[in-house]
Amino acid sequence: MKKRKGITPVIAVVLLLLITVGAVGAAFGLFQQLSDQARGQTEQLSAAQRAANTEVSFTTVYSADGYMNATIENTGRRVINMTEELGMFYSDPDSSGRLTPAAFSGGNSFTAEECFSRSDLRDSNTGQDGEQTLQLLQGEVLTCNTSVPYPDAGAATELVVAFRPTSSVKARANCNPQTSSSSACYP
Repeated sequence: MKKRKGITPVIAVVLLLLITVGAVGAAFGLFQQLSDQARGQTEQLSAAQRAANTEVSFTTVYSADGYMNATIENTGRRVINMTEELGMFYSDPDSSGRLTPAAFSGGNSFTAEECFSRSDLRDSNTGQDGEQTLQLLQGEVLTCNTSVPYPDAGAATELVVAFRPTSSVKARANCNPQTSSSSACYP
């Protein structure tokens, strides 16, 4: 009688283990990829929801010592993280046209730290980078010293507040004083 040759039980167990480990590894990689995609979509949705609930408005823009001061109110439904969420921009007095989100990448901008005095804003929770962040509470009104020169009569400067994560404009104020004695230009 002929003996049949086959694989030994030890080799069979090793092969089954290798196949099992390979299948588990492939499933883990697929699961990790799907969870990363879901996390990215959740972060985008979260930014869109925060943008929808973030509203600010300029109540007045006026001259103080030759510079534009802007009174800003949080009219939204949430506390605003001024450090990480809002960007403030202005147009040059000789430029024409409105600021667009593409202009928000730098250039003529100022930060909340430059705009508001430290006594106006409270330190809040630690931000993503471990730094203290500045908040504007719901319904709160603060005056921003923009350090932007107040425009001469007939010239114009536009101030814009934008929500950084989505580059959406949240407030605009066009300052165009009609006479040299005008000390307020908005509203």
